[in-house]
Amino acid sequence: MTTPTPPADEDFAPLSFRQRTARIAALVVILLIAAMWGWAFFATPRGLPGALENRSFPDAAEPICTKAAEQIAALPLAFTTTDHVARAGVIAQANSYLSGMLDQLDQVVPSEPADESASIKEWLGDWRVYVSDRTNYAQRLQTDPEARFYVTAKDRRQITQPIDFFAKANLIYNCQVPSDIE
Repeated sequence: MTTPTPPADEDFAPLSFRQRTARIAALVVILLIAAMWGWAFFATPRGLPGALENRSFPDAAEPICTKAAEQIAALPLAFTTTDHVARAGVIAQANSYLSGMLDQLDQVVPSEPADESASIKEWLGDWRVYVSDRTNYAQRLQTDPEARFYVTAKDRRQITQPIDFFAKANLIYNCQVPSDIE
């Protein structure tokens, strides 16, 4: 039995114009995709959007937020209380801790750089809107056991998302929205 011999190079037909063009186009696309990913990984600025270069605020904010988080953690979870009036009271107490936290955070906002200061102030403003939402809920809950908690929208999403994103981007995890109402 004999084994077939492979065809000689001259037995292959040359590539047509269409085949050569398709191969060149595919190669160009592959190179463009590689260049895009190379730029994305190596040429873009580091860090998350919203991350502060000046670490003075996050360093000062973390202990303030930690204290408020500990105070709220010492309270019963609002959603575990069976009586709506007691639930409203727990939420109101947590809100007072959050308001105190925000007042203290206002005191440590740096004035420079101006763009970061503005970003921090916007974040604190979002927090105040969220605390107001909680306060409104607690007030409605006093008289209505079926009251629902509604959160203000910002950029077509709950305001809690940009609050938490800023906290995570700046490694101030205790400054995220508490999960006591859920």
